[in-house]
Amino acid sequence: MTNTMTDIPDTPQPQAPCTHTSPAIIQLLKRLSLPNILQKNKKIEAENDARSAKTLNNAPDPAGHPQPGSEVTSLITINPKDLTRLRISSFFASVHDHIYNSLARCLADDELKEREEKKQKDDNISADDVRLSKRCCMDGTNHVERVVGEPIPIEFCQSLYDTEICVAVPLPFFLTRNLRTLIDEASTLLTVKSNPAPGETKGIYILNIDKLSTCFGKELSLTCSQWSEAAANLWSFQISRDKSGADGEHASWFEKHFNFFNMLNKRDELYDAWKVMELEFRQDHRSRHLKFSTPDYDKALGLTEESHKLRKEFQELVTSSHMAIQRSGPPYHGIPGSQSQRNLPRGPFQPHSYSQPFSSGSGRLPSSSVCLICVLRGHNLFFHQKSTTLIKFADGKPVWAKCSTGSGLVTPEGHTICIN
Repeated sequence: MTNTMTDIPDTPQPQAPCTHTSPAIIQLLKRLSLPNILQKNKKIEAENDARSAKTLNNAPDPAGHPQPGSEVTSLITINPKDLTRLRISSFFASVHDHIYNSLARCLADDELKEREEKKQKDDNISADDVRLSKRCCMDGTNHVERVVGEPIPIEFCQSLYDTEICVAVPLPFFLTRNLRTLIDEASTLLTVKSNPAPGETKGIYILNIDKLSTCFGKELSLTCSQWSEAAANLWSFQISRDKSGADGEHASWFEKHFNFFNMLNKRDELYDAWKVMELEFRQDHRSRHLKFSTPDYDKALGLTEESHKLRKEFQELVTSSHMAIQRSGPPYHGIPGSQSQRNLPRGPFQPHSYSQPFSSGSGRLPSSSVCLICVLRGHNLFFHQKSTTLIKFADGKPVWAKCSTGSGLVTPEGHTICIN
């Protein structure tokens, strides 16, 4: 009788997992950081290599190596996103010490595959494609027809969008001629590098607003008609920036804002008054995200009109005064009270001949008074009124004039100088 058990062929038994032993352990392994996963995989791979070496030694020499190596242990799976990061040289350098052979081989195979695909793509480029690329050939399929009576569609260059994120683009930049300049001369326009935005490490190049404003114009430099043109273009620009298009809240604010001023009864006449108000409301909306409020606009416009009216009346008063002065003749700077000055016609700001800006005083001569004839202190020129001798200075030299009764100063030659 034979043992039937020996006739049953041996069936391989499933190997119990060594690493992924339970669902809880698997979840813990998934939560490991990439450096920890790399360290464990590197250790597992080294142990698997040792098992493979024992099996290899046992096969040709079972007597010398009676124990073959056990089954290999599976590696911990690496997240696909981490595999992508490992292809970046800077990230790969941070974990270079933990890279094991099979992972390095996988990364190298992916790089070789990308090189091969790029080479095949370059080989497939025809001579005609090279010509189009080298000569930057243009495509005329985007041409549009001119429709009489309708404005040509406005295009906005990318530099406007980049600049608007960092700093407000002035309204004169949106004149049609300036928008064309931004497109036609885009590669030669002056730019400046901005500071990095929050959460970023590098800034971007934007339009140099200060220097370009000398050519395009600064805020408040537009005429009323130019303001209407630039406002319409700026509104279209803000519509393109609104994630919801023309129906979005951002675009709607600019529509209400510009229409408030565009629909004023005396828009052109009061432009110099409300253009400053328009700019202030536009700046407040950008910096503080204020909603459109019709009562606020009406109140501010009323104050602006009153202020403008007062300035206009004051300017008219000043203008009329200057015209009156010009009609009265040029100003005369003569001796106060002289005959030549008394004969001049008096203007609105010319003092009367009999006006006395200072008080006459007590009549006593101050001790510090100086005589105009002998230049001595303590008396005036009328002290010499009855003098019949030639008056001399303190140093003995004769004076150049003397006082004559009722007439004034008389020179030694006999000429009288009026002192009235």
